[in-house]
Amino acid sequence: MLKVSHSCQKRYNFFDKIVRKYNANYLMTAHHGDDLIETILMRITRGSNLDGYSGIHKIVDMEGYKLVRPLIYFTKKELEDYDLKNNVKYFTSKYIDKERDKAINRIINKKTNRILIDEFLKIDKYIQKEILYYVMEDFYQDDLILVNDKHIELLMYLINSNKSNMIVNLPNEILAIKSYNEFYLKRETGEIDSYEIEFNKYAELPNNHSIELIDDTEDNSNNICRLSSHDIKLPITIRTRKFGDKISVKGLNGKKKVKEIFIDNKISLEERDTWPIVIDAVGNILWIPGVKKSKFDIPKGKNCDIILKYR
Repeated sequence: MLKVSHSCQKRYNFFDKIVRKYNANYLMTAHHGDDLIETILMRITRGSNLDGYSGIHKIVDMEGYKLVRPLIYFTKKELEDYDLKNNVKYFTSKYIDKERDKAINRIINKKTNRILIDEFLKIDKYIQKEILYYVMEDFYQDDLILVNDKHIELLMYLINSNKSNMIVNLPNEILAIKSYNEFYLKRETGEIDSYEIEFNKYAELPNNHSIELIDDTEDNSNNICRLSSHDIKLPITIRTRKFGDKISVKGLNGKKKVKEIFIDNKISLEERDTWPIVIDAVGNILWIPGVKKSKFDIPKGKNCDIILKYR
């Protein structure tokens, strides 16, 4: 009996009904040599017995009829060349690829080049998986042999999870990351992105931003922090977050965890690891640039001798 994957089963069930409807003795399919090689490589990758490594058989005994693949020893190019030489009209079906490509254009965040999950979930599940295969193929390239259907199912689980932030480990030190409404792949570097910079007048930051000392500004957003050297202990230091960090938020009683502030502001896991935290010499968190000010921030219009700008 012919053994086929689940994806082919419906097609062969359809063929079986046609054969029996017309009481046929033979069913011929257009499988060619490229299909044979692809099947062998797939079975080697996923593991098979010796019979499996032989690939697709030319003639297979079915129940009451024979399945015949007369073109199995010709390559796709040989068949196309024959058709062109002899003016034989043929058709290639590219429907799935076209639907996948149209969907990709809709679901990609053009700024971050990441998949927008809410748009992805609107697509037919078959096209969803085709997109994930396409993304994996583009990312893995020569290492695609490491990827199989189980990894696609794992990515589907990650994307459909109710959790806002998740990371899944894939083969070859690749990370699949869900960050709020975005999904993307990233190569795991193993490097720790922590830093600590003693601030003078200007600091270039690892997250491609900077902090500088300015004379004055009308800006009162979270990109500006006004401080008094009488209220804090110099020098000022810029560092990455630490476990248990808390800030005395401006206008609120008590302290709040920096982690909770990041979550409230939907700062991704990746961004949190390099996001700057501004502290004084005794460890007071003065400012989370671009996100939140502390009680040490001086209201606009009142005397201060330190004005910091986050760009």
